[in-house]
Amino acid sequence: MANQPDITPESALRRRLHAHGLRFARRIHDLPGRPDLVLPKRRGVIFVRGCFWHGHGCALDRAAARFNAGTWADKIAANRTQADSDEAALRAQGWHIETVWECQVEQADFIDALAARLRQRGAGLPACRSRRCRILRTAPHHYSRDQHCAARRRSG
Repeated sequence: MANQPDITPESALRRRLHAHGLRFARRIHDLPGRPDLVLPKRRGVIFVRGCFWHGHGCALDRAAARFNAGTWADKIAANRTQADSDEAALRAQGWHIETVWECQVEQADFIDALAARLRQRGAGLPACRSRRCRILRTAPHHYSRDQHCAARRRSG
């Protein structure tokens, strides 16, 4: 759902996650699949998927097209294949992926659990604010931020 300016399920999710104290970036276009929300500090990305367009199988998806059903089935299969490919590329870069379906955005229990997982993932990360650490949060790198932060503290 990243191609539209401000989608209702995405904006509702942003409001709920922000209320939980999570901060994120939107529309980072140089990551595979263009995630809807990026949490660089926690090395996490969130995709908000439309139930119909990605074939979720919930009540919202059951309103499937009655005309040209074969064409729609091919398009949904292609969407799923592309999503799997994008997620594999992100995992290879070291990102943690969360998928939120359109039907789950209004479920408070689901959002609470998602926020808890995301907060836990960032626990214990160093609070270094050097320019190099900010770059390492979003770019693939050959050594960890912990090593960089420790080296920076030693060098003064």
